[in-house]
Amino acid sequence: FSFEMIDQINKALDKAEKEQGSWSLLIVGNNKAFSAGFDLKTMTKPPCLEQHELFMQGGSLVMRLFEFPRPVIFGCSGHALALGAIMLMAGDFIVGKRGKGKIGINEVAIGMTVPVFGVELARLRLSRKHFAKAVLQGSIYSPDEAVECGFLDIAVDENEFQSTCMAEATRLAKLKNPGFSNTKSFIKQETWRKIHATIHEDGKRLLPREAKL
Repeated sequence: FSFEMIDQINKALDKAEKEQGSWSLLIVGNNKAFSAGFDLKTMTKPPCLEQHELFMQGGSLVMRLFEFPRPVIFGCSGHALALGAIMLMAGDFIVGKRGKGKIGINEVAIGMTVPVFGVELARLRLSRKHFAKAVLQGSIYSPDEAVECGFLDIAVDENEFQSTCMAEATRLAKLKNPGFSNTKSFIKQETWRKIHATIHEDGKRLLPREAKL
């Protein structure tokens, strides 16, 4: 995730939110990956304002999808690592494609800190059995393993992937508001509060010392 990609997704969400009636949001990765996370050229620098801003924009995008008032379906077409895996957990239904794709919150394994919003989304979404292994140990999962862990709801073969994504998006589009949006809010409000109360302080880790307030 770069600044440009985050901006493009936000513009697409702005356009989608103007739609009337019952609908769903479907986001599918390319043929190789869903996302490998933040732009490492920025995130591996020493703490700096650019790094902090990318973190805040990425976290805000994840939360926007987490709180989105209509059903959010992700099609995980390959690798989903770091922020990519965290973003999956913000969805309402996640379809995975079987194959060589690797899925996991691997920050700790590469010497980085999992952001608080990633920890809290994992606490809500992942199996208790796999929580510590996935978050604290940076374990990586195959698509079928990711179903058991909780990153994915279903994993299908490549020839079924696109049709399954569309079928689930169509199915969930029939859910009407305010029933859907209210109930989604009830389920997610505790996690939402924890993240919004901590995200700005968490982001200060990435500020240069002289910029911290």
